[in-house]
Amino acid sequence: MNETFVAGEGILSALIGQLFYYNALKYGEASKIVPICSSFPLITVILAIVFLNEQFTPYSLTNVFCISP
Repeated sequence: MNETFVAGEGILSALIGQLFYYNALKYGEASKIVPICSSFPLITVILAIVFLNEQFTPYSLTNVFCISP
């Protein structure tokens, strides 16, 4: 039961995220929308440092910047 919930939540969140992304592209300029949507790894790291007191090494931060466009 728990695995089904996690799988459903993952699929639903991906679907909702894509719908918001396409809706943003429909009403906004792609040159402004795409960089904001593509920076989620960097935003995730910043939030992890601020709220979860995560300690990141220079190696892990380098990996984040390689993933972010």
